[in-house]
Amino acid sequence: MVALTSDSLRIFFYGSFMDSEVLRILGVVLKKVETAELKNWSITFSPMATLVRSEGDSVYGTIAELSQDQVRMLYTRDDLKHYNPVDITVATKRSKGVSAQCYISKPSTGQNPSEEYLRRVIQAAERLGFPPVYLARLRRTSNTQTGNSERGSRD
Repeated sequence: MVALTSDSLRIFFYGSFMDSEVLRILGVVLKKVETAELKNWSITFSPMATLVRSEGDSVYGTIAELSQDQVRMLYTRDDLKHYNPVDITVATKRSKGVSAQCYISKPSTGQNPSEEYLRRVIQAAERLGFPPVYLARLRRTSNTQTGNSERGSRD
C-alpha cells in the first residue's frame, strides 16, 4: 500500500464493508483494496460482525485507505455508533506487518444476524478468495444462526 497521508487511515474491513457495493451505496469509493489476515482473532455475529480475541484463529478481510471524514461517516451511523477503533497489525501478500485500525463492538448475546447480512459477508469473502476453512466457518454461522462463532464458549 502507498504511504498514508496525514488525512488518511488504513482500515481493516471484515464484515459487509468488504463488499465494495455496500461502501459505494454509502458514498465511499475505494481506490485500492488488499486482502489481509488478522491473526489471533475470531469473527462473531451479534447481530452484525465483530471480532473477539481468539488465540490461534484468524479473521480474513480487506484493508483500504480512507480519509478520516470517510471513516467518521461510516462509523457514526446509528447502527455502528457502538463500534470503536482498535489498532491492529495484519498480514497481506506483500507484508507480514501492516498497521491498521479496525472497528470492533462488544458482542451481544441472543441477537442473530439476518440471512441477508450473512449472505453479503459470505459472498464478499468468496469473491475475495479467502481460505476454504474460513469460508466454511462463515457458512456454519449462516446455517446455525447462532449469532456466535464456533469458539464462542471460550471468548
